[in-house]
Amino acid sequence: MQPGLRVPTWDRKVLGVTVKHTSWNKAWLKVLQAVVFFVFLFLFAQPVRATPDLKWPFDPGPTWGIWQGYNTAAIGGTHGLLVYDKYSFDLTQDGAGQFGSAGKNVLASVSGYVVWQDWNKAPVDDFGCIAIRLPGSQVIGGSTFYFFLMSCHTVFSQDWRYQNISQGTLLGTVASAGQKHNGNVAHTHITLYRTTSSTGMGTRIGLPFSDNSGQGGYRIDGYNFPKNDAIYNQYRNTSGLRSTNYTACPPYPYPGQDSSRWWLFQQAYDRWGGREALGCATGPTYWWNGGGGWLVRQNFKTDKMKRKGSISKGGD
Repeated sequence: MQPGLRVPTWDRKVLGVTVKHTSWNKAWLKVLQAVVFFVFLFLFAQPVRATPDLKWPFDPGPTWGIWQGYNTAAIGGTHGLLVYDKYSFDLTQDGAGQFGSAGKNVLASVSGYVVWQDWNKAPVDDFGCIAIRLPGSQVIGGSTFYFFLMSCHTVFSQDWRYQNISQGTLLGTVASAGQKHNGNVAHTHITLYRTTSSTGMGTRIGLPFSDNSGQGGYRIDGYNFPKNDAIYNQYRNTSGLRSTNYTACPPYPYPGQDSSRWWLFQQAYDRWGGREALGCATGPTYWWNGGGGWLVRQNFKTDKMKRKGSISKGGD
């Protein structure tokens, strides 16, 4: 310290002991407090995950409803027999009854990585389930969690395992009543859960389709379904659910598929100018409508779409 330089001091009692402080000490104390604060944020703050844009797993157009809702194990249902599926939904098309949803398209509700899938277990009748890991992770209570969207009772079009897929990908179709362990009701099942395993296994914790405080989940297609564990089969008979999910690229039909997705061709041609404009793969194929007003032949060489009655047979 320079001779003659006077530094302001003041006294403070700490645990009964008088301690002298200087203004320099006070400044360094503030710096130290700031450093400790930022270290605490780095070590203990929990990052906030971007809210995923979940969509219903069915096509736009006809509305669907909830056949079995949350928390049904205590009244003879299946949601809650396993901890992670307590807040699941079983979905059927409105007015379709027990059998009418069979063959309807099942779409990927979210973009992500397929960690597992019931695939090619013939002649064993599997559950037709697929689990998609949502992008990112979140630290909760000091542990890193991954989030998954699972759907079941699907007749898959192909093996989707260990690849990234986009929201709206046509995964397959709803299994007929009595198949894929669907309880003799043609429906699609969806479950949202989290676990510390990036493979989707381990201790899985079921989450409601709600972003309300304390719920831990996410909305789906803008709909909010907060949980209330005091209510059995919560949300049963909810109807009028509309999807904004769709497949940007009409997929090729697999053997035996009866495609009714004429409206996708309408979208692609009328709004975006054709399949190639969407960045979709090209190649000749045929499409059939099993009961509507369209029978579509897609010829990627001439880029034409023909109405029922004027379609040519074979060729290309």
